[in-house]
Amino acid sequence: MVYIEMSDKIISPQQRILVYLGNEILPIDVSDILLVFSDNNYRFLRTGETVYHVPYTLDKLEQMLGIDYYRINRKYLIPFKSIERIYFRDESKILVELKSPLNNTITVSRRKSNNFRKWLESPENVME
Repeated sequence: MVYIEMSDKIISPQQRILVYLGNEILPIDVSDILLVFSDNNYRFLRTGETVYHVPYTLDKLEQMLGIDYYRINRKYLIPFKSIERIYFRDESKILVELKSPLNNTITVSRRKSNNFRKWLESPENVME
């Protein structure tokens, strides 16, 4: 198990997240998650074309997923592997274009832009 220290916290990334579908529990491999997002106070995981509702807050999901995922604003967590292109519009405005099948462009919050740049340069982030 890999332990990573960030901001005075030890984060042990999980290998899977449990999704509840009625009377079933479906384990989702973290490596299959392309996007985590919040919409109208609900949180979702996206794997390929499938979207799953999850009962966790984005703060909890951020801890569960570890440093391979970055919370670019208050609504989205993304893995490095989902990034197609990054546009720097000015010193602090960054747009992230996501790969297919996501086909979405998300704005990195201004207060997270410096840390996002550091995260991009992290040796753990390797293009697939």
